[in-house]
Amino acid sequence: MPTISSVTTPVCDVAATHGRRDTRHLSRARWCGIFALLAGALPASGCKPAESERTPPRPVPADEVQAPATVDRNTAEQLERAPKLRIWVFATGAIEVDGKPVELDDVRKALEELAVQSGAVLYGRESPSAEPHPNAMQIIKWVVENQLPIRLCKERDFSDA
Repeated sequence: MPTISSVTTPVCDVAATHGRRDTRHLSRARWCGIFALLAGALPASGCKPAESERTPPRPVPADEVQAPATVDRNTAEQLERAPKLRIWVFATGAIEVDGKPVELDDVRKALEELAVQSGAVLYGRESPSAEPHPNAMQIIKWVVENQLPIRLCKERDFSDA
């Protein structure tokens, strides 16, 4: 029968456990060791690093910005009522805005004006499964920079918008 002194003795004292290893205590000791290692990895001031140790968040490039997966009802209604700019980009890089051929710089100006009007963009491009032309990528960057809502279309007449 173990005595009170054998229960309170350190785990490494084999004599106190009558020559047997007490695996329950060793297991607890292992957990305590793991906890001590983990606790030692945390900053001394707690879980949050000090203000001087924090790094500012990096800005996200426009080509890494992802649109939200869903659109709520109010946003969809606003998008329906908003003035729209229909942009189509051909595989060659040629651009049409509202059915008329334009230069790339004209698209930038039109997007800036649309942002002032709180408008929306209907955007499509030829061969959407192929690599986009640099003009197409530039237009998407400008749409993001101007924080304009966008609908992606497959049909050149934008009937799927």
